[in-house]
Amino acid sequence: MDKRIEEIKKAIYDAKELAKNGVNKEKVKELVSESVRLQKRAKGEFITRETEKMIFDIQKTARTEIERKFQSWSDDVYLTSRILKCSPKELGIYKRFMDDEEIEKAMSTSAGYGGDWIPTSLSAELLDRVRLELMVGNLHRKVNMPTNPFQFPIVSSDAKGYLVSEANNVGGSSPTSPGTGGITLTAKKIGARTEFSEELNEDSIVPILPFLKENLVIALSSAIEDAIINGDDSASHMDSDVTASEDARKSWKGYRKLCQAGAKVDASSLTVEIIRTMRKKMGKYGVIPSRLALITGIAGYSSLLGLKDSSGNQAVLTVDKYGSNATVLSGELGKVDGIPVIVSEYVRENLNASGVYDGTTTNKTVIILVFTPGLIIGDRRKVTVKTDFDIVKDQQVMVATQRIAFTPTKDYTTDYLVSIGYNIGA
Repeated sequence: MDKRIEEIKKAIYDAKELAKNGVNKEKVKELVSESVRLQKRAKGEFITRETEKMIFDIQKTARTEIERKFQSWSDDVYLTSRILKCSPKELGIYKRFMDDEEIEKAMSTSAGYGGDWIPTSLSAELLDRVRLELMVGNLHRKVNMPTNPFQFPIVSSDAKGYLVSEANNVGGSSPTSPGTGGITLTAKKIGARTEFSEELNEDSIVPILPFLKENLVIALSSAIEDAIINGDDSASHMDSDVTASEDARKSWKGYRKLCQAGAKVDASSLTVEIIRTMRKKMGKYGVIPSRLALITGIAGYSSLLGLKDSSGNQAVLTVDKYGSNATVLSGELGKVDGIPVIVSEYVRENLNASGVYDGTTTNKTVIILVFTPGLIIGDRRKVTVKTDFDIVKDQQVMVATQRIAFTPTKDYTTDYLVSIGYNIGA
């Protein structure tokens, strides 16, 4: 059965790729329904096609305020049922949910559906909040991973154009085609745990659900963001204080680890020219400002605010100067040479002069320049929630997990996708 489910998931992925080009859209819905049915039957459950349709709809991004409320309520019902280990239909909150007029309006977008609907998973609302909480994670392309590991095809080199004379072959006897290759996405599991007293009932747990959902979002997004910036999957992490095997910063190579020695710049005297030198170090990847992001912590941002250009004007254009129609990225607080400045609390401010933590010199920070299309995030499994009872502590334990991958699309040892300015006073 598991093998069949994996095959259908793969078929769904293929069909979605076709659907992007306007092909076979109906097949997508058909395959989603079949996949849900098989997975539910594998657990000894049965749901109708109408229920499957509702599940498919609820996991799409909300378009209206009513749909957002629908998704939030569905999360409340789902989490309450998991915590209390009962069917959602046994809950009073479920009845209130189904009787709510606004929820009924949201359901009526698919007329005739929803009467027997039972929330069985987290909605896109919570999944999107995890993504929106990420500052640096939102800078990069995200792809679905139908398998793990997943081979992602890329074009490694372009075809070559030729001067063609009359009646001669294009390219003569040596035609060239685009070079192709692939990168491998390997998902890592990121998880968060929260514990609470066994003295629970439905009415007492419902008021704290917003806190629990927020707690899950913060825990997962924080771990992912920290790993994207400070990750190192080497046997010994570059920072001497990252030793625990379960530390999220051991998931993959993050920005700091991906940066090669040839792309590092001493920024002890931070100037606009230093940032331009960082761009120069990146070669062709440092040319287009809109494809770059300058990532810094609070101390680094304060240093950037003091920069002056050659005319003595402030070099950082802050968001309030952009105008109301400007596109502003999540976490963006300004621009330098047209490059968005993203402030993240996970840029370490206790490093030594070379840009790593050694436990001795702890008063330095870094600024990080990233070619954003050069790194991708793979989604193998969305956020899932499980609960259990700890008889020793007499507590309920809730665990949320997500399987995710992060990798460069180029050979980062020769293609400088990341540049770092180090030795900045914190």
